[in-house]
Amino acid sequence: MSRDSNSENVLKLFTESEKDLNGRIIEVRQLGVLFPNMASHMMILFGGEILKIVDEVSGALASLFASQQSVHIGEEVFFRKAIMIGETTRIIFRVVHTTPKIIVVHTQIFGGEFDIENFNLRYEAVSLCGVLGPDGKLAPVPQLSLPAGKRNTRIAEIAQAVVNFQKETIKKLDAWREDQ
Repeated sequence: MSRDSNSENVLKLFTESEKDLNGRIIEVRQLGVLFPNMASHMMILFGGEILKIVDEVSGALASLFASQQSVHIGEEVFFRKAIMIGETTRIIFRVVHTTPKIIVVHTQIFGGEFDIENFNLRYEAVSLCGVLGPDGKLAPVPQLSLPAGKRNTRIAEIAQAVVNFQKETIKKLDAWREDQ
């Protein structure tokens, strides 16, 4: 039995993981289908379902990367185009940046009908995860080690901007509460 290009592409979708230069898991991929019980009355995937998937899988990937239980602590999610019932999804979660106490996971969710080459980006997220220490505060995390390259550098810059935005927002909310 010979393989055609579609078979080769389908096999690529089942790649379980990629590792960084230190051998830590940094990427997982998932293939799925939207079922009616996951959809709104408009026959599209509930935004809450997307948030649930992003929270659970980014936290799980951060745990694999850190080799200890990690928690999801924040995110920025961009809803670009709805996924309709019956469409196939391809989801890629990848650790793209670390700070001394934060693991940043970039999520891309693609959707389409039966032709992987023509799937398009539907949702995208940047999730912040961390390891809680015994005192309940964020503990140090392993540092990501990727080969130098424009693509890796650019996504790390974007991830750091999200970390900075979240930190500044928390500070502003704390200051606002103190003024009340």
